Amino acid sequence: MLKFAEGSKPEKESNASTTSYKGIDAFTEITNLLTGSGNILQRIFSKVNEKVGFEAILNATRELDQQSADLVKALGVGSKRSEELIGVIADTIPDIVGMGLDAKTVFDTYNDVIDTFDSNIILSKESIKDLAATTKVTGVSTKELAEGFRGVGVSISLVGDRMVDVAKIANQAGVTVSSVSAGVVKNLGKMNLYNFEGGVKGLAKMAAQASRLGIDMEKVFEVTAKVFNPDGAIDLAASLQRLGVASSELLDPLRLMDLAQNDPTELQNQIVNMSKDFTRFNEQTKSFEILPGAKRRMKEVGEALGMTGGEFQKMALNAANFDMKLKQIKFSPDVKDEDRELVATMAQFNKGGVAEVKIQEMKTNEKGEQEWTGEYITKAVGDLKTDDIENLKKSQELQGKSMEEIAFDQLSEQKKLNSSIDKFLTTLQYGAGSYKGTQELYKKGLGSMTKAVKGKTPTVNEVRKTPDDVNKGLKEYGIDLEGGLKGLNDMLTTLGGQITSYVNNTVNGSISVNDFEIRTLPQDKLVMAGGTNIDGSKNSNTSSNMASNEVNMTHTFNFSNLPSYVTSTEVERILKEYTQNSQNALAMVTAAGKVNNGLTS
Repeated sequence: MLKFAEGSKPEKESNASTTSYKGIDAFTEITNLLTGSGNILQRIFSKVNEKVGFEAILNATRELDQQSADLVKALGVGSKRSEELIGVIADTIPDIVGMGLDAKTVFDTYNDVIDTFDSNIILSKESIKDLAATTKVTGVSTKELAEGFRGVGVSISLVGDRMVDVAKIANQAGVTVSSVSAGVVKNLGKMNLYNFEGGVKGLAKMAAQASRLGIDMEKVFEVTAKVFNPDGAIDLAASLQRLGVASSELLDPLRLMDLAQNDPTELQNQIVNMSKDFTRFNEQTKSFEILPGAKRRMKEVGEALGMTGGEFQKMALNAANFDMKLKQIKFSPDVKDEDRELVATMAQFNKGGVAEVKIQEMKTNEKGEQEWTGEYITKAVGDLKTDDIENLKKSQELQGKSMEEIAFDQLSEQKKLNSSIDKFLTTLQYGAGSYKGTQELYKKGLGSMTKAVKGKTPTVNEVRKTPDDVNKGLKEYGIDLEGGLKGLNDMLTTLGGQITSYVNNTVNGSISVNDFEIRTLPQDKLVMAGGTNIDGSKNSNTSSNMASNEVNMTHTFNFSNLPSYVTSTEVERILKEYTQNSQNALAMVTAAGKVNNGLTS
């Protein structure tokens, strides 16, 4: 997995559906320039061979094969489609990592769409990119996006464009993209029941207002469903009229039905405006509160609307707070309503009850151009000028026309550099890994091995009846199981003889097995070191000067007869651990003394 770390080491994954690439931490490279010299790009790209060498390309080939096989299985199609899928995956991965995402995101995104559609859908590179970027920017999962837009007849290839509109509306309203996106996707099915001005845009505006004022959209849609028919509209209008509600829009059953069918966003707006009549601003506490004599009536209005548990009251206080900010704004008449709402949403009341907002300062440079100073000043919303509003909008708006561009823009500067390098390297790796010649070589090589194994594998019954055939079959693959075991036995026997011979004939020495050194003692001392006498009885008086009785013997053993699956290092480790026990050491010395009268070479 290409993962360019920010403040941490790059990670490595071995999952079949991820790349084994280890990314470059560009920050570290830049830091190294302080103690070295050279161009930063030259330093970074000098590591290209390390990142996209033969092993990396082979890994990419293997992973593309695995991912395409998994998708073939999920789609329920034949393996002939794998070549097409390999091309799509390989083409998309560089763009995905260029957005700061893992290469595995390509497979996960494709798989999520398959799970949602339950059909042999073939996604293009652009569709996968848009879905992955949309998930990154909005926080809404691919499954939720696919399910929601499929339900309203929007092609999967248009999801990214629709959600770009949603993200921009959220930013214009001064609320988070994630909250508005979640509200839109969750309620996309309502577009099949009611009409929204501008389609998804209209639903997004409703979600933005709901997010700003803490409204549960589900409650508003319950009201919409209730007044969709004449009986429900008449009943709600009568209830509100009885409770003294003054809003004419909500007291007319025909108007209620019209709003429910054709403009749920405006119906929500009318409910919000009506709720403000129950609040007031407390000059002493500098905050809004519900009118003391209106709490019971407000509770009954909330119940009539289906908003119980304080939801209607919370909406009223938030709406009154927002309305007061709007009233403090003194813009020229040509300022758009949406810009006023942006300022009001971003503003906060100070201790004196004045709404303020932070604005980044601009200055005129030597060329007569306006540029950011990097300094922020706090201004009362009533003192803002038209230029201040424009600067506020520029600092708030999303940069980029597509979800991919927006996702990249939201990265830190270090991550942008890392992801750009990442994109370059993965393009090389997966371009080579998906090359037709590489794929053919990989598949033909594995295919030949598969055919050979399938053709020579015995049945369980054959193995049970003639176990000797197993050895014969293994020998065809170069595995001499019988000879290997015999070779290991012969080697250990010879080793035992060497140990015994040196112990019996040498006072001091050491036994060296290749570069590993085994230290030993004469037979009696070996036993005594373990707290046991030579006859096997317990010895409570272990020698304290045993080191002086060590036998240091030097000899190099020939391990050339080891089977391919046994290494000399492994044998060394086993012998060392085995002889730590005094009884084992005694057994080995005793056994070795019976072989060839000791050392033979």
